[in-house]
Amino acid sequence: MKMPPSDSAAHTSESEEAIERAKRPLGVTLVAVWQFCKAGFLALISAIALAYPVSQPYSSLRVRQFIYIAAHGTEPPAILLPVVALLAAAIGWGIWRLKYWAR
Repeated sequence: MKMPPSDSAAHTSESEEAIERAKRPLGVTLVAVWQFCKAGFLALISAIALAYPVSQPYSSLRVRQFIYIAAHGTEPPAILLPVVALLAAAIGWGIWRLKYWAR
């Protein structure tokens, strides 16, 4: 007698997800969180720069240094900061999900 496959398939997918979560090393989790923090920072700076264009967020040396670090060694114009933020978030998501392309 065979058991219905629907019950075993549900248990298999749940156990596979639990194993996948257990396989992620702490270092990978920290790198993914770092990417998410960079994406959030860039999104915040871009929102400020686009909402208040007169304020010039690039005027502070410290902010320019943080943007340079978060934008992977570039200092993009304010209009491109959301694109760079999405790129950082996508890389963070890929690292979090252990995708090969995010390495």
